[in-house]
Amino acid sequence: MGNGVVQQLKGIVSETMLQKSATTDELPKIYAGQSAMISLLFGISSLSFGAIAELWDVRVTCILAATLLGLGTLFALIRRRDFIVTTE
Repeated sequence: MGNGVVQQLKGIVSETMLQKSATTDELPKIYAGQSAMISLLFGISSLSFGAIAELWDVRVTCILAATLLGLGTLFALIRRRDFIVTTE
């Protein structure tokens, strides 16, 4: 249950940041580009991780996924100042 709540909070924060930083004319283009990129990256990562699981072992796939998730978290923690939205 905790993972779902965290994902919802992350979604609310990122949508709020996006809506505060873009104009109403830019939002449809941003959402369309965002949706296209998510679909493309999901397809590529599904094929890639499926190939890794077939070539090596499922454990290698899980370790790689955990490593990428950890690197993403580390990047976000290091660059957290860049994610602050100032209201003027």
